[in-house]
Amino acid sequence: MLLLIRLDQSYGSSLREYKDVLSTDNRRILCKEANINKANLAMYAKTLIEKGALIKNKNGGAEVNPILTLDPTDDKVEYTFVLELEKNNEDDKSN
Repeated sequence: MLLLIRLDQSYGSSLREYKDVLSTDNRRILCKEANINKANLAMYAKTLIEKGALIKNKNGGAEVNPILTLDPTDDKVEYTFVLELEKNNEDDKSN
């Protein structure tokens, strides 16, 4: 997610036509930097869109929801993510 936020914020200083953090070039960067394959990135992106962390802009590109982006003060920003895991009912039966 942090890589997506960095890519999103880098669009402010570039002269690109429109913002799309899931463009072909950005997907290559994400796969390389996060060491994940295309299929896993696609599933991750789909989940982020469903949860509202990524939103579609008026040009059809994806961007990080502004709620998740912060303006850094003193060049430092701290992000805290909470991962909720639910126990599967089938797992309960085997224990």
